[in-house]
Amino acid sequence: MRQLLHEVQEIDQYLLRKMPAGDKLVFEARILTDPQLEENANCQQQAHQLIRWLGRAKQRVTLHNIHHQLWQEDAAFKAEITAIFK
Repeated sequence: MRQLLHEVQEIDQYLLRKMPAGDKLVFEARILTDPQLEENANCQQQAHQLIRWLGRAKQRVTLHNIHHQLWQEDAAFKAEITAIFK
């Protein structure tokens, strides 16, 4: 289990570009020679992408709710925005 956690941390450092240059070269060489490590890195990269997408979707919902609240409850805000586009 400890080895798996170490691998996950190492892949994270690589994907997040926090790995020192020398270690990065060694890690890339290991990926080329170890198909399992390459697959694990690809899966972890897809997980990172999914997390970013979900985070963005949540931010869009939050921003939409803020906009809706301002538009419905703040007449001055609505008047200012409407005036810009006249």
